[in-house]
Amino acid sequence: ATQMEQAFLAAHAKNPDAFIGLTSSNTFIPVGPKVAATDLPTFATASPTEGVKSGPSGGDNIFLLRPLNEQTYEKAPDYACKTMKMKKIGLWLVNTAFGPTVQSVIDRNMGKYPACKVVTSQTNSATAPDMTQQALAFKDPGVDGIISANFPGPIGVLVNQLRQNGVNVPILGGA
Repeated sequence: ATQMEQAFLAAHAKNPDAFIGLTSSNTFIPVGPKVAATDLPTFATASPTEGVKSGPSGGDNIFLLRPLNEQTYEKAPDYACKTMKMKKIGLWLVNTAFGPTVQSVIDRNMGKYPACKVVTSQTNSATAPDMTQQALAFKDPGVDGIISANFPGPIGVLVNQLRQNGVNVPILGGA
């Protein structure tokens, strides 16, 4: 958040026409109010609920470029269970504000699909360099797919480690 705030202040000092940033919930939630206090049009690449116009981190000058995290992940169980016919889901969450938000949404929506269950939930840091534990936790119960609320770096690591462990399943996520 400190780096995003510094980047915003440096950009704002140069009087740009717009700013593109607020790249994750971890940066948007604390920095959004400072951005909203300016009149600089800002295009956010993250979409926490707190960032809507009337939210504590939103403002008239902040525009969300994608659906809210909750909206994206409300549809994940429907797609996984109904469309893809998965029965055993692995849930994979980053341990930032994004992960618990998605956990809550998934918990609320999985009840619609009694034949489809989350059989394991795994977490990691936003910069985790090793996903061996998570890959094995998805392999052991034989998941049909993974719903992911994570960051690009760990996603690449997990995909490689799943392959190394013979796991070839779809990974569904919005990030």
